Amino acid sequence: MFVDLSTAQAWFDTLDQDKQYPTASPEYIQLEAMQSRARRAVFYLCIEQAEFYYLAGYLTHSEQGLIDFETPRGYGGVITNVTDPKKLAHLNQACVSAFAKRGALCGFIRTIPAWQNHRQMSGDSWFDRRTVAIDLAVPDLLASYQTRARTAIRKSRKEYVCVKQATSLQEWLAFFELYQRRMSELNATQEYLYDSDYFTALSDSALAKLYLAYRDGQILAGCIVLQAGFFAEYHLSASTKDGMKYACTQACVHFAAQACQTQGVKMMHLGGGLSNDEKDPLFFFKAGFSDLHLDFNICRWIFNSAAYEALRAQYQAAGKPVNRVIFYR
Repeated sequence: MFVDLSTAQAWFDTLDQDKQYPTASPEYIQLEAMQSRARRAVFYLCIEQAEFYYLAGYLTHSEQGLIDFETPRGYGGVITNVTDPKKLAHLNQACVSAFAKRGALCGFIRTIPAWQNHRQMSGDSWFDRRTVAIDLAVPDLLASYQTRARTAIRKSRKEYVCVKQATSLQEWLAFFELYQRRMSELNATQEYLYDSDYFTALSDSALAKLYLAYRDGQILAGCIVLQAGFFAEYHLSASTKDGMKYACTQACVHFAAQACQTQGVKMMHLGGGLSNDEKDPLFFFKAGFSDLHLDFNICRWIFNSAAYEALRAQYQAAGKPVNRVIFYR
């Protein structure tokens, strides 16, 4: 059944720490849904005695009057403690039916690499790319990094770079301005653009931590890390040109990893590159912090097969591309 935000969050907060993931948190999903007027956050939750099944994301209403389901930026998918294959299949089918009744045509679901939870879902799933995670059980994090990451962090120290956790809204808004400038320089797509209200909301959330790199009193770089249970997720980061020169982003990642480690977090997930090429520059940067590489899989659920295939055939006949799950927007 679908539940409201407060019910979903109250339940999520009772989960064991190994079953919580920051980008599956109802609070985060609600915040991401608010980034577009076409989106509505939805929380599907079934509880029977000690067993549970949860899937959350947002429904998007397209200009054509179509509705689809999507997990937000980051990673999500089904969270469940059900292990019996028959019962899990029944729960998956019930979930598909519930979304179909809400008018949803299909679902694009980014699953959690640390859990490989695509295996608990029906429908098609496929490998997208490799991601990087830091095992925080390692006592000496710096020693566990690749030489290039260790060298960069030591350089930042020699250049008197100081990393601190943000404690004021003023610092969050300063990072927003830095992030906005950097995204403009990169001609970033809409997916990576947020307004100041988003950063203000994160500053009020226990889910988010902002780490800032200073040199001579100036903010040169920063990164936001989302944290829930035993897991942390590297969310947004940005740097000035001087920040790159003084390896400030590497310093932020290391400081954040150490902070998470002291708070009992077991894994800090850095994500992947901009492609599935392991020579991808962003993947190469992240891989400098860890040899722990995980598979990121995407799952496709078709809630209304007849309508979906009819629309797909219509697009193909018109010569329009249909290679994406949500090909019509």
